[in-house]
Amino acid sequence: MARILQKNSERLVVTAFPKCISLIAIAFLLLFWGAALFGDKDLKVEDYVIFNGVCLVVLAIQRSRKTIFDKHNKTVVLHSRFLWIKSENWFSLKDVRGVEMVYGKGGRYARGGAVYLLVKDQRKAIVDSDICFGNAERNVGIKQQIAEWLEL
Repeated sequence: MARILQKNSERLVVTAFPKCISLIAIAFLLLFWGAALFGDKDLKVEDYVIFNGVCLVVLAIQRSRKTIFDKHNKTVVLHSRFLWIKSENWFSLKDVRGVEMVYGKGGRYARGGAVYLLVKDQRKAIVDSDICFGNAERNVGIKQQIAEWLEL
């Protein structure tokens, strides 16, 4: 889920994390462990490993993003955190050509839509898609606010 943390004439800060996907994986883990502890069936070690492994991989592959647009310093900073790996990309504000929504069905992009920043000849993800209700509309709103702030 994406949201704007700070918005004024000099600075815009956007954060994004696929909250609903993560919450669903956590809910499945809690249900599984609740059933394993209080249920009547005996589970094998393989059952624990497979189910927990899948849920933990789903949780691990989610990226946390923070994008900072700064008119004073004329920069855009893209912070991304994936597992224990942190990355930071700096761009000049004048190199930003636009902001776009990307939709898809079963391809690389999910149906909720992702927001990308067009920098020179590259597309940089700033908001990933999530499965929350109303996420597509929220992402469209974020995209429009970024475009308005950038005056595109």
